[in-house]
Amino acid sequence: MFLPSCTTRTLAVLQAEKATNVTVDTVWNNRSHSIRIPVRIISEEGKTDAKALLDSGTEGVYINANYIKKHQLPLQDLKIPIYPRNVDRTPNRNGAICHTAILRMEMGYDHKERVLFLVTDTENHDILLGTDWLKVHNPNIDWANNRIYLDRCPPLCKPY
Repeated sequence: MFLPSCTTRTLAVLQAEKATNVTVDTVWNNRSHSIRIPVRIISEEGKTDAKALLDSGTEGVYINANYIKKHQLPLQDLKIPIYPRNVDRTPNRNGAICHTAILRMEMGYDHKERVLFLVTDTENHDILLGTDWLKVHNPNIDWANNRIYLDRCPPLCKPY
């Protein structure tokens, strides 16, 4: 299965629901600590587990194209492709982002939200939750106890 080419479709709005705490899996990389959160993706096709990387160096919310293919999750086409750039302003080697996936994501016991993911190659990460997600949810991170508290979600966070 390959991703279809870009065509016109409409997009949905991000919605979320309040949560308590989420246990995280701390992952080390060459530069700094990273946090990966176990999440569950829910679609009409069923439920699948994934790991979401909190990434304050990334703008946007992304899901891996290979994860989409593996779990046969539904795609929507972007009306206008997005041409991402790297930190050094060079074009990203993966080229244009032409698709989104509007999926439900659960984390911890209580946090459930509908997410508009941009679909691209995220290398060995299922999901990247960048600054767009971090600003909306503004999580409390307890580094010493390896916990994330989603206790500051804005009023727009609602159940789906």
